Amino acid sequence: MTCLNTTHYLNQPHHDTGPAYLLGTRRPGAELSARLWVPAPWQPEHIILRQVVDGEPSLSAAQLVARTDAGAWWEATLRLVNPTNHYRFLLLTPDSDRPYVWFHAAGLADHDVPDAMDFRVLAEDDAPDWVLDAVCYQIFPDRFSAHTPPRERTAPAWAQAHAWLDEPPVAGDPSGAAWYGGDLDGIVDHLDYLQELGVNTVYLTPVFPAGSVHRYDSNSFDHVDALLGGDAALARLTQALHDRDMRLVLDLTTNHTGVTHDWFRRAVTGRQLWLVAEHGHDASGDLTGTGWQGTMNYHGFTRPLWSWLAHPDPADGLNWLGIPTGIPRLPGGPISQGVREYTAHMPATSITHSMNLLGSHDTPRIRTVVGSREAQLVAATALFTAPGVPTVFSGDELGATGRTGEHSRTTMPWTAPPGAAPTDELGPDGAWGPVDRVTLGRYRQLSRLRHELPALRRGGMRWVYADEDLLVWLRTHPDGDVLVALARAAGATVDLPLACLPAGAVDDVHAMDGVDVTVIGGADGHLTVNATGPGSAIVTLRAVLPRTDKICTH
Repeated sequence: MTCLNTTHYLNQPHHDTGPAYLLGTRRPGAELSARLWVPAPWQPEHIILRQVVDGEPSLSAAQLVARTDAGAWWEATLRLVNPTNHYRFLLLTPDSDRPYVWFHAAGLADHDVPDAMDFRVLAEDDAPDWVLDAVCYQIFPDRFSAHTPPRERTAPAWAQAHAWLDEPPVAGDPSGAAWYGGDLDGIVDHLDYLQELGVNTVYLTPVFPAGSVHRYDSNSFDHVDALLGGDAALARLTQALHDRDMRLVLDLTTNHTGVTHDWFRRAVTGRQLWLVAEHGHDASGDLTGTGWQGTMNYHGFTRPLWSWLAHPDPADGLNWLGIPTGIPRLPGGPISQGVREYTAHMPATSITHSMNLLGSHDTPRIRTVVGSREAQLVAATALFTAPGVPTVFSGDELGATGRTGEHSRTTMPWTAPPGAAPTDELGPDGAWGPVDRVTLGRYRQLSRLRHELPALRRGGMRWVYADEDLLVWLRTHPDGDVLVALARAAGATVDLPLACLPAGAVDDVHAMDGVDVTVIGGADGHLTVNATGPGSAIVTLRAVLPRTDKICTH
């Protein structure tokens, strides 16, 4: 029996906390059905669900509920006794050399593992449901769009006025004095553009009165900065968003507001509040169901993706998210294992309710990190297909570049600079702009697929394959699974037996430059992924009844 030290995961058992594998309503005292898919080569004699109840292990036998030549479905009862419920599976085998193995949130183990690696489910899950369907767009208000020209406004004494298309300084400006003049009504002017991009949630960096354009030094949380249009402008933006069934997320940096404060009590009464925090490293200790519902997922998404796709010869001086070294370029195996181990420490809803980012106003731009359009599009596919809320920093969809946080705070190219030639490429709204329309089109395509496919928004996560230059994962859902292949270089290939997948009938293939997908033999055959360069593919799989005539082999 082969289960460890392999990059091919289809011959391993699988469980995730998505709706295809964990069934039932999650509330205190509820009993859920926890399903485990076991490929045919395993043949366990018994399977036990081990749950930690009130600090003590509790064992319950799983039942065999369906068997095919491809494998078997086992099912056990998970009782939501505690606020956070930890569990894993014990597979008892006839192998005298290895009588049992554990299956937990980080994968398989042939040795005893700590409870920290268990699957985690919250009994009282107050995370809002709408977040699962969100496509988020981060806006640094000073750099997005100016409805009222800056020359018609009086700049404060601290502000240093810049022309709209001036390049921000690479070295940064810790004082935050570089003022370009964007305002909130400028965002209203371009909501059509955001909707065409598939955005339904707008996230603003701070908008409160301050002595800088970044406004993280806000001196009041009672009003909106007059430079952005004041309170009335925020009201207009909010109404315009709600008229389009879009939502607004604000960046509030009070830090010390207690749950008894009047602001807090009014904020949560009768509303679906999404409490997401910025955290640059391991946030799992704060994602226990008692506070944050999610985080800006630098540690579990941005960092591993950067270190897989980073250009082999990166630009000098790029900040490796706080680590004093250059951005490494690592093989896919350690990347996938690192993500599995990190997410193993998080409750299910904390994964789905965290913001996934390719970059932000505090980091280098993704185009600069990976060094090419092709590699950025691979990163974008990961962004829109991984568990969590895809969050686009304004301008990334146009191929914007930037080497530091300040340098990345580029303005959107809505208007023509002086002396622009009539032949210059059109910008996102038909105005002049140095934009990458191929990248813009791909972001729109990926956003559309995200909205169309329930598995990408609400499904579980299964790693399928990982090697040097190729990553493959599966989003699992009762309405049909979605297979995602990401290649960072030509030459990588994998042949996947469709019989090993519970839902293995291919419905559609969305191959995106650099990856060819070939299906031979339908559900009886194989799906081959072949990389001809950096690229990606999304394959939808139909939900089918358990098959009885397929063999899953190593």
